[in-house]
Amino acid sequence: MSRTGKRAFTLAEMLIVIAIAVVLLSIGSVFWRSAGQRAAMKGALQGTISLLNYARGRAVSLAGEVRVGFNGECFYLERKDDDGGFISLDRHFCPSPLVKVEIEPGDGIVYLPSGGVEEKAYIFMLDKLGRKRKISVSEFTGKAVVSAVKN
Repeated sequence: MSRTGKRAFTLAEMLIVIAIAVVLLSIGSVFWRSAGQRAAMKGALQGTISLLNYARGRAVSLAGEVRVGFNGECFYLERKDDDGGFISLDRHFCPSPLVKVEIEPGDGIVYLPSGGVEEKAYIFMLDKLGRKRKISVSEFTGKAVVSAVKN
């Protein structure tokens, strides 16, 4: 029986196609992971800035001090009561676990009734790709600004 007129793939051709597919998939997975890291960092920055702006507004509207703290996983808000202690407020924000967060000063950022902060503050965020961002909170205006930090 002859196979004239019929063409089939050889084993070598199939192996080449599979090898090309594996290379393309591995390249795609690197880009996909990088995109996920960028999205996690962007979400962490936007959520933190939003919470800081909310805390500033609450300090002004309550005519009292509002502290933004960080418990290692989430940012939280507290307002100062008449006895000098802090009472928890209704807002919090938890950045993605893909982003490492550090806050200076360590006890949190205290917004004053004027809208400024008690002392200049920084929030550092580092993703798993090594990109580091810094949120600087102005002592006088309480406004938060994001900048890149070179390692």
